Amino acid sequence: MTRTAHRSSPSLTPTRLALAATVAALAAAPSLAVAAPLPTQLDPTVLSVLNANMTTTTPGMAAAVLVNGKIYYNQAGKRRTGSTPNALATDRWQMGSISKVMTGEWIERYVEAGYIDWTTQLGDVMPELFTANPSNPYRHVTLAELMSHTSGMPYSPATCTMCPDNEFQSLPYIPDRRYNYVKEAIKDAPLFPPGTVATYDGGAIIATAMLERILGASYEQSMSTLFIAASMGNSADFNPLSAAYPNVTGIFSHIWDGYLFSAGSVPQAPVDMHVLRSPVGGVNASLIGMANFASYAMTSDPDQWQGIGRSGFTSTGWVLTMNDTASGEQLWHNGSNGSNCSEMMVWPERGVAVIVATNYVDALNSSQSNQVSAVVAGLTSKLSTWNAPAPVSPFVSAPTYQLPLASVAASNVYGCSGAVSTYPNDAACGQAAYKGYKAFDGKFATRWATDSGVTSAWIQATIAPSTVTGMTLSEGGPYENAYRITSFTVYLWSSATNAWYVAHTGTTIGAQRKVVFAHPFTNITKAYVVVSTAGSGLTGPTLQELQLTGS
Repeated sequence: MTRTAHRSSPSLTPTRLALAATVAALAAAPSLAVAAPLPTQLDPTVLSVLNANMTTTTPGMAAAVLVNGKIYYNQAGKRRTGSTPNALATDRWQMGSISKVMTGEWIERYVEAGYIDWTTQLGDVMPELFTANPSNPYRHVTLAELMSHTSGMPYSPATCTMCPDNEFQSLPYIPDRRYNYVKEAIKDAPLFPPGTVATYDGGAIIATAMLERILGASYEQSMSTLFIAASMGNSADFNPLSAAYPNVTGIFSHIWDGYLFSAGSVPQAPVDMHVLRSPVGGVNASLIGMANFASYAMTSDPDQWQGIGRSGFTSTGWVLTMNDTASGEQLWHNGSNGSNCSEMMVWPERGVAVIVATNYVDALNSSQSNQVSAVVAGLTSKLSTWNAPAPVSPFVSAPTYQLPLASVAASNVYGCSGAVSTYPNDAACGQAAYKGYKAFDGKFATRWATDSGVTSAWIQATIAPSTVTGMTLSEGGPYENAYRITSFTVYLWSSATNAWYVAHTGTTIGAQRKVVFAHPFTNITKAYVVVSTAGSGLTGPTLQELQLTGS
């Protein structure tokens, strides 16, 4: 399956930045097409899955499933323990870190409109922060690296004595609070070189501050345009859900009234009032609104659904994996602010999304996280109930060549101790589950894997004479919290010239790497790929899929 090319944006020159600062008050949001709200249906199957996963320590849960352009939803339980009102899917539920992907989609729209680019560096937008220290490594960290947790920054600034506790609340203008967060964050030494691997951090706060500087408007003001465009109605905001116990300030109280199962009726202040961190955890929304957002997110530039560096995160903040049942990309995130718990999964190729939320989380264990995951799994197992389209391999139709399994050789197979394995006459050693041909079988659930200790390996396959224009690669993992491969080279053999050609050299692969060669290669009958983990500290390169594309 082919995708449209990434829509590039103008670079931000110093002149343009200066102009943006001068006329910031006039900076207008990009014109976003407003999607029509999707039809909804209160659904008994959703209710049955929720009821099957309710526990005595769960006040309430709600879920919504998006299939074929329609939202099926239901709810179970109460807004709070002991309360009369039932929890409703139309209530606002706290989304926690799922807010990051909403922030990512907000930024993506400004990238498409040319206000900023994923390659824009922090120093381009806030040069004054680096005047005294131009060698500061964060000067060159990019917008994409900040959003994908590959900036190298710690989770929270070590030198910031005010955050996250007080979070600069003495400053009335919220963007000023985030700007001060940036100033503190760049004081920390990177945990690893920017752009390499992922460590969960507050990078989305800094990315937001960059765009606030360009727009001259706050994130909270600008996000309202995204909420409208995504047809989330009046269900999405950044307001606290309720005052502290014993107050119940409205219908969206959930557990915010302070009742804790572990300690009884103990007053607890709402924890979602930390407005500095709204971009990474401040959105409240109904489950129906979130399903509409999922539909809207599927219209984003598909080329953004590639990981950054060796991270499993995309530039828009999603956790990306490749999934056979999803027919390709699976976009996922969960969220918790210490009181509520939620999970969201999107399958763009099938037009399917699932969002689940519960209004309680036990900080001492992961029971609610497991609970919402069980509901997600239960709902995805019943997609046929709503006549969801069947999964289809992205490798079964032109212009993708699914390479013949009879002609695959690999330098190493897990358990083979370095011996070359050739299909179908594989060496006796090695585990069958990890043979080289598994990288060409059109299934993400299978993979070619090499021995532990291997840092460089190759794999080769033969095809009928073809014109080849690119390759799509998917790496197994991430393992050890990162993808292993740090470099790869694609060689192609031409039967017309009897010569090898270097078609592409790259660095990381991750969950998916789509490569377009500099020019078409004709009469290609062999593909040879070398992968290396050198410099990662990890061994055993492993690949789920290698597929050549052509015309």
